[in-house]
Parts: sequence; C-alpha cells; structure tokens
Amino acid sequence: MAALISLKPKILDYKYLLLAIGITLVFNGYVTTGLVFFAPVLLISFGLQSWAFLCKADRFGDLSYGIYLWAWPVQESVVYIIGKDTNMLLQLAITLCITRLLALGSWHLIELPALGYKPAKQ
Repeated sequence: MAALISLKPKILDYKYLLLAIGITLVFNGYVTTGLVFFAPVLLISFGLQSWAFLCKADRFGDLSYGIYLWAWPVQESVVYIIGKDTNMLLQLAITLCITRLLALGSWHLIELPALGYKPAKQ
C-alpha cells in the first residue's frame, strides 16, 4: 500500500503534441504558424543530444566569440557584394567559410594571447 501512495503522477510530455500541431499546420499551408510549434521542439531536442563530431570541435580553438563577433558584418558584406537575389544557401555557405576563417584568426591572434594576461585562479 505504501508503494501506491509514493507513486508520483507522470507529467504529460508535450513535445509530441507540439510536433503534431506544427506538422499539421505546415501541411495545411500555415507554414509560419506551424514552425512556431515545430521548430523549437526540434532545435531543443537536437541541442540536448550528444554528437560525436562535436567532441573535437574545439581542436582549432574556441571560435564561439569570433563567430558571434564576425557573423553579422560578414553576412551583410556578402549580401552587398553578391546581391540579395543570390541563392540563400550560397550566401550561407560563403558567409560560414569567411566567418570561420576570421573567427580562427581572431582566436589565435587576439583572444588566446589575451588569456595570458588573465590572473591565475587562487
């Protein structure tokens, strides 16, 4: 009897409901509204997974701040140079390559040497 009392009610997992609503809306022509339900669930599920190829992502350095810093100006420059009517995937590919190169240079030429001035933990 004590075992029955200690059972906690299960909380309903809403991710499948949100996915179903999102997919239904997308296939019925309400793409933007469907993505509001669909995309966050997929992105969070993707982000919570452990990916083997990401385990060695930092072998060239920590590029996160450099990507944050350089992505917008590079993206705007690429659109300005090749035109806004160019295929978006081509724009993305060019932007990713240039941004990663600048982030790599930023890490090795500025950020890594600057860490040498950081006081040691006590």
